Amino acid sequence: MRDFFMRKTYFLLCCLMLSFPFANAQKVLIGSESFESNILEYQIFPSQSTTWSQDNAYHVSGTKAIRGQVPNLDGDSTILQIPFGKTFDLSSYSHVMLRFSHICKVDTADECRLEVRDASTVGGKWKTVSFEDYYGDAAYYDVYGFNARSYPIWDATNASAIPDNKTWWKQEIFDLTNYLAYSSQAEF
Repeated sequence: MRDFFMRKTYFLLCCLMLSFPFANAQKVLIGSESFESNILEYQIFPSQSTTWSQDNAYHVSGTKAIRGQVPNLDGDSTILQIPFGKTFDLSSYSHVMLRFSHICKVDTADECRLEVRDASTVGGKWKTVSFEDYYGDAAYYDVYGFNARSYPIWDATNASAIPDNKTWWKQEIFDLTNYLAYSSQAEF
């Protein structure tokens, strides 16, 4: 019996020792965007269209947000990419998380997904961040990405529902550790 308790104590001590290095892990804010800056700093595709604009009516921090409108054509898309040349050096971090707030009231036939690429690789390809690395609460993200059915309050049955600036904002968290090695750009 004494041998059992010694093994149990030894096992618990080993677990404690293995978890100790993670106890001092610190969160470091690498970048932040409140969209108060000029929207022309961002890359907008297709070209410099009017599908993305600054909006004073909706904001989660500061006084502005960037609002995008998805074209109403099958297979069409609109992209807002962080300013060209703005990269983040992530080489000294073993774990990278992206947190943002958004309202994604787009048609249920549309899919909005997060894509990232490693900017340290010339001609690096954009990769869609998988569902396994998503830590938010959106319903069906694994199947549809973000759209009007992601959250009940976005009212997927009412295409003309007007967002509420207080309750419609939803915070999402993605683990980008497996995607980003050194410096990177992110695209929504």
